[in-house]
Amino acid sequence: MPNLKIKIIDIYLIKAFLKSLWIILFSITTLFIVFELFDKVRVILNEDANISLLFLYIFLKTPIVISMTLPLATLIATLTSIGRLSQLSEIIAMRAGGASIYTLLKPLLVVGLLISIINLFLNCYLVPKFNNELEDLYDNKIKKRAELGISSKHQVWFRDNEKFYYINVFDSKENTLNDLSIFEMDKNFSFSARTDSKKAIWTCSMSGWNIKNATRVDIRDDKKFATSNFQLLTLNVTKKPGDFYELSADTNSMTYRELKRYIKKMRKNKISSTKEEIQLYNKVTQSMLPFFIILGCFSFSLIASRSGKMFSTFVAGFSVGFAYYVLHGFSISLGNAELLPTLISSINGIVFLLLFSLYNLSNIE
Repeated sequence: MPNLKIKIIDIYLIKAFLKSLWIILFSITTLFIVFELFDKVRVILNEDANISLLFLYIFLKTPIVISMTLPLATLIATLTSIGRLSQLSEIIAMRAGGASIYTLLKPLLVVGLLISIINLFLNCYLVPKFNNELEDLYDNKIKKRAELGISSKHQVWFRDNEKFYYINVFDSKENTLNDLSIFEMDKNFSFSARTDSKKAIWTCSMSGWNIKNATRVDIRDDKKFATSNFQLLTLNVTKKPGDFYELSADTNSMTYRELKRYIKKMRKNKISSTKEEIQLYNKVTQSMLPFFIILGCFSFSLIASRSGKMFSTFVAGFSVGFAYYVLHGFSISLGNAELLPTLISSINGIVFLLLFSLYNLSNIE
């Protein structure tokens, strides 16, 4: 009989929470989409693009907005659903019937874990793919930047064997590398030569890149410089025009696996990957926020049963949320500056929520 009562309570709490979550998430997402709608209608009309692209844009944008607003919606849903039950003394009645705080919290944590797993899938796989599609749709189909040559990449670095390449501008319309510099290293990783050219032109997949009007400076054994000028040189790299998008890729548009491979590639080329590693860990920690938000805000939702006012519940809950984001942002800044290990800087906020939640729950019980 007690088990049956607990199951009924579990279902009751889950239904109350999910109802609030659905309403709040739908409202916030709709608000974001409406603002995007008005903004993009103006752009589409100015660019004389097909109006059907607007609906495709909204379709691609929706999962991104859901993923972005899910932690906030979870926070408000926890405070409103449990706070309302507390205000109506239903939580007191449940506890009088033998249910402990942990018994009431358990079904919500299970739901929070499921929501976090869904959010993990969104952040690690679906959102990056939709980000890619959205960027391509907006830049190339709505704004038509590729046709105008303004979808170019700037200040690209990459390494090939013992050479480092710097490209000031990659022109996507002309398929040219502008202001190209090639730095060569010897076996001791000392600077041995530099080649500069105003432009390298992509000819075809068979011939590759041709450098025009290049100047090469070699450092001889006696530490003196030897300068050579060339009207035409072949750039011996395997990279095609499309590869330069990957070299300056937007890590927000990478899935978890793609970002992991990108970091591995950066390490192989001896390029610092601190920011990318933090972003990789953030994909996981930020996805798990709904679970820890429920754990952290459940105790504050019970304030309404003692004060009789929902205002105190929201003040307490949002104060914790604000403290989390301040600590998280500060930790990420320290991590990017390499003053904290990348993993530690990414989980500091979550650890704060966990410890704070356990402390509050132990006091309430």
